[in-house]
Amino acid sequence: MTNSKHILALLLATQSSHAFTLSLLSTDRHVHDRPTSVPVMISRVDLPGGETNDDSDSSEMPIKKFAWDKDPPKTSLAAFGTTHTASPFILNAIEIAHWALIVPAFMGSLAVMQHVDVWMNVLGGDALRVSLFLLAPMMQWVAGLPPIIHHIYEDWQVAPSVLPELEGYHPTDYANERLRSVANTLLLTGQGCASLMQAHAYQGSPLPALLSACVLIYAIVGDKNNLMSNHILHLFNHNKDNPMNVTIVPAPVSSVVFFMYSQITALALALGPLAARVDSVPLKLGIVLPLVFFIIGGVSEGCITEAKFDQRVHLLAVGSFFSAFAVNAWTMSQLGQYLA
Repeated sequence: MTNSKHILALLLATQSSHAFTLSLLSTDRHVHDRPTSVPVMISRVDLPGGETNDDSDSSEMPIKKFAWDKDPPKTSLAAFGTTHTASPFILNAIEIAHWALIVPAFMGSLAVMQHVDVWMNVLGGDALRVSLFLLAPMMQWVAGLPPIIHHIYEDWQVAPSVLPELEGYHPTDYANERLRSVANTLLLTGQGCASLMQAHAYQGSPLPALLSACVLIYAIVGDKNNLMSNHILHLFNHNKDNPMNVTIVPAPVSSVVFFMYSQITALALALGPLAARVDSVPLKLGIVLPLVFFIIGGVSEGCITEAKFDQRVHLLAVGSFFSAFAVNAWTMSQLGQYLA
């Protein structure tokens, strides 16, 4: 009787083992049959048709990556002959230069704060106007954060961009066009707001401010598919200098119109009248030159770097932005003493 019980227990254990093994096989089959929309925590994804997304030897992937380590140049740079410019040294210099912009931007706001009593008198004793004037330089730097995020995503390389949902896109080959478009849109909108803060703080009349608010609303609600790049493609493509089509200023036309309006308004309502108020030639130049440096930097990065993809031009463009912030900080400091 005892032997029968042992034999029965052994048979049950064997059946349980077979059931457990079958359940594992079934689970493995269901994991690989699971729809692609459901994330599965595996390092290698099997695709329909026996293909795989793992096209590299995992043993070659770096274990550690520090801030100064940069990805290899994107393969699309080879068509433009600029692969050598995407060296870690140049890309690190570009990264440092971008983050360094916060120093002169902060110094510009600090210079206004150090002479806040003078600016209170100049701006009619209105605390709101003084606050807007004081925060305008820092707002210009904040507007540059979306492009910085884009640069971090691309490991500070500027390369031909492709929409990520299109066939053929891979981060090692191309830049992300959709992220680039969002960064450009936020940059233009933020820079426009910073210029209008300075303009209306100095001018003070509510009527122009109401017009600016309407243009800002247009920039926000305008057609996001009507990109400026679609209207200027012929200027940069279909010629012997470009081996492939490139997109320049992939931002909505409404955002570009708002940005251009803001620069004209700042020149007409703030920079021009303020320059006319002083007799010192260096101060007159100091008031106008930041706008000139910003334009040079914007054209260098938006129309040259993003058309030729030479990372050295990108570095020069950021140097122009740094000059704009630095000259503005010096000018605000000197104006506080001059207008006292």
